[in-house]
Amino acid sequence: MGAEDALADAVGEGYGDDGRNITLDYELLLEADPDVLLVLGPMTGSYNLDKIRQRLENHNVASELTAVQEGRVYAQGARRQGPILNLFQLEMTAKQLYPDQFGEWPGYVNGEPYPEIPTEDQLFDRQRVADIIKGDI
Repeated sequence: MGAEDALADAVGEGYGDDGRNITLDYELLLEADPDVLLVLGPMTGSYNLDKIRQRLENHNVASELTAVQEGRVYAQGARRQGPILNLFQLEMTAKQLYPDQFGEWPGYVNGEPYPEIPTEDQLFDRQRVADIIKGDI
């Protein structure tokens, strides 16, 4: 999608060989100052995105992040996913990051399932995916 990782330069040496599974503090986030934060996990039901946003807004350092100030803290899917969940996650991310190109993301309500997206605004054909899964294609 062309999105840039604001933390790409901050992770690496000293943060593990592949930059994964690192612990970030708010000071490091503020140094990178991303214009969007994608919060991993809120759509799993284990996390409450509204509470996460509120915690960031009330934190003396996190509240200075551009993403927090501009209200661009979004839900992101699950860490371990298969190809079907990946389709929905890509759709969600595209709509959150590039609404002018892919259409507005309808939002996510804590505890609710993936929101209904009108057929004409869907980025992939759900029926075709269902047919593939059933072996009809």
